[in-house]
Amino acid sequence: MITIDGTEYKEEDFTDEQKYMLAQVKDLQTKEEQLKFNLHQITVARQAFIDGLSKSLKEPIEAEADESD
Repeated sequence: MITIDGTEYKEEDFTDEQKYMLAQVKDLQTKEEQLKFNLHQITVARQAFIDGLSKSLKEPIEAEADESD
């Protein structure tokens, strides 16, 4: 059963065109979820690089401060 706008339908009762549109919707939902997954990976990886860059920029400053003491 497939629920659309609160009404349940049997997929086997769909016309070929309706089955095609349903297949498109299902495929697009899968792609949307994959894009969300990829975006999350990219966001986390970007933040890791930002954190690494920030840390590396602080290290030489701290080392120079220690040498001047």
